[in-house]
Amino acid sequence: MNEISINIKPYLAKYITAKYTLDEILQNFVCSYIEVRPANCPLPNGNLTIPLSEIEGKNFISHKNQKKIEKKFYNLYISDLDNFIAEKKQENPKNTLTNIFYDFVKKYDISQYIDCEAFRKQYIRKIKK
Repeated sequence: MNEISINIKPYLAKYITAKYTLDEILQNFVCSYIEVRPANCPLPNGNLTIPLSEIEGKNFISHKNQKKIEKKFYNLYISDLDNFIAEKKQENPKNTLTNIFYDFVKKYDISQYIDCEAFRKQYIRKIKK
């Protein structure tokens, strides 16, 4: 079986594999970006490896398309975080944003890849825009 490897931010790789199966990732997010690998291009060594069923000899994702995939994953991540915050606030209005962030990081086991406090501050700056 072939596989394809892409390089994205480590916390996004961990998040996406915790949230979706590799098959779902392939079918829903990656499949449309796969192309035939140019002859002079080495196989990429990324931090997210997805097994491929035969897709007509396609086994490559360009750097440009990897960035598009990473952006899709980031948007999913932020959307999921927004929903998580709303749910936690609805469950307990006294829940602090800091505690909610720590719960989210724990849920997806991404604490080794992300500084929760720095990300919380970045998120707050983003929503204030």
